[in-house]
Amino acid sequence: MTVNEAIEKLDKLRPNQYKTPQKIRWLSDIDGKVFENVYLTHEDNELKSFEKYTRDDMSKELLIPEPYTEVYEHYLSAQIYYNNNEMARYSNAMVMFNNALAEFEAWYNRRHKPISKIIIDNY
Repeated sequence: MTVNEAIEKLDKLRPNQYKTPQKIRWLSDIDGKVFENVYLTHEDNELKSFEKYTRDDMSKELLIPEPYTEVYEHYLSAQIYYNNNEMARYSNAMVMFNNALAEFEAWYNRRHKPISKIIIDNY
C-alpha cells in the first residue's frame, strides 16, 4: 500500500476535514515507530533507515505489507477521532489498531530473527 492509497482509502471510509499534509505526518509517525520497534529489532532487517514521508512520497510503499495494511486505516481513523474529540470512537479505533499491529508484529517475528542481546550479570 502506498502513502496515497492509504490516504484515499481513509477519505473514502471516513470523510474528514483534515488535509493531506497532516495525514502524511500521521503515516510518518506510525511508520517511524514501526521502523524503530519492529524492523530495527531484527538482525535480518531489510531496511537500514527511515525518512519521514513528504508530499513527494505519495507513491512510496508504506512499511507494513499486505495483508496487514489495515493497521494504517485504524491508526489514521484514531487520529481523526482523537483530533475531533470523539473519545469513544478513538478508543475503539485504538483497540482495532493495537490488535492489527500485534498481528503484524507476530507475523514479522515469526519470519525474522530478533537481535540477540548479551546480558552481563554483575553479581
